[in-house]
Amino acid sequence: FRELRNMLKRHPHIGSFPFVTDPVTMTLLGSIARRYLVSLLCIKIGATEILPQEKRRSKTPSELMQRRRSSGTTAALILTGRNESESHFRVSSPLHTTNPLSQMVPSAANDDTFGHQRTLTIAERAGVLNQTIEIDDYAIDAAPFQLVKGTSLYKVHTMFSLLGLHHAYVTDKGRLLGVVSLKELRDTFSDIYVRGAQLPPWRRMR
Repeated sequence: FRELRNMLKRHPHIGSFPFVTDPVTMTLLGSIARRYLVSLLCIKIGATEILPQEKRRSKTPSELMQRRRSSGTTAALILTGRNESESHFRVSSPLHTTNPLSQMVPSAANDDTFGHQRTLTIAERAGVLNQTIEIDDYAIDAAPFQLVKGTSLYKVHTMFSLLGLHHAYVTDKGRLLGVVSLKELRDTFSDIYVRGAQLPPWRRMR
């Protein structure tokens, strides 16, 4: 839970995180919505550990599904879990929809977030933070959009446009290599257009 808390604080604008077998094989099993991870942290150690923006977002869960900014490497955003052979996940997860968060977590996650939860002592909180996270199968989206290594830029652009994607995971034989965001794709095309465009006469004369 300590790593989860630090990860959520480091990446406040990422709406979902990749879920892999382990840090070595990095086989992609699916993705997990940020709001589910936030709810886990609240249930375990209370709302005092949640950042102010998370408390505001808890009133409008749809905001948690929007990835406003993509930065950093995917390796810093990895959640590891069970072996692939032990995984039996649903294709669509209720935690990746626009349903209210209060309908998907225990009744403790109501408007006054965990207001009646007993405050943990420093020692108790440290013990909880050292515990291993147990992810429920229903919380995992087993079918996040993936791009195979070597896919052409034109094809990537076409799929993003047709499917309305905000990001896609890049894999090679099931192994997670990274993530491509819509912003990065737009920046790439913008750079191509700038480098390939003809300069106006007044600039060519310089």
